[in-house]
Amino acid sequence: AATTRRFCPPELLAALRDEGHRIANVGGAAAPASERKSVVILSSMEASVNRLFQEEDLGVFFADISGHAVDVTLFRPQGNTLAGTIELFADADIVVGVHGDLLAHIVWCRPGAKVIEVGWAGAGREAYAHASAALGLEHYLAQAIASPVGAAGAEGDYGDTDDASF
Repeated sequence: AATTRRFCPPELLAALRDEGHRIANVGGAAAPASERKSVVILSSMEASVNRLFQEEDLGVFFADISGHAVDVTLFRPQGNTLAGTIELFADADIVVGVHGDLLAHIVWCRPGAKVIEVGWAGAGREAYAHASAALGLEHYLAQAIASPVGAAGAEGDYGDTDDASF
């Protein structure tokens, strides 16, 4: 029997974001163009699998490829208020995270923000791409490369970034 994947209707996602912004007293309009970019990295370092190694180095990476000053926040949900979380994501220009539940926070992003999902292409992996489209976000899939156990300290290779821009 064939299965049908159902995703949250775009109108419901947008309404949820708007209501969250209202409750947290956050403006949902696009931020003015600025030389300073806000990057939120969804920290997965406490996860047992699907961890993003060298996440603290990503701020330098984004500054290098963009030519902008970059404010980087490593987001760990523990200890944050709902209002603070909504405000953080509403102000983000870029959100980076490994495929998983932390990416659900993109619902609070303003239209035009960029979402970089680190994961693998394939069946069942399109949920955040659909949510991003419904919310007016730009979604990018960064193909993950599996590291052997214990490679957390290994040097990272960010690949070809000649065409990367934001």
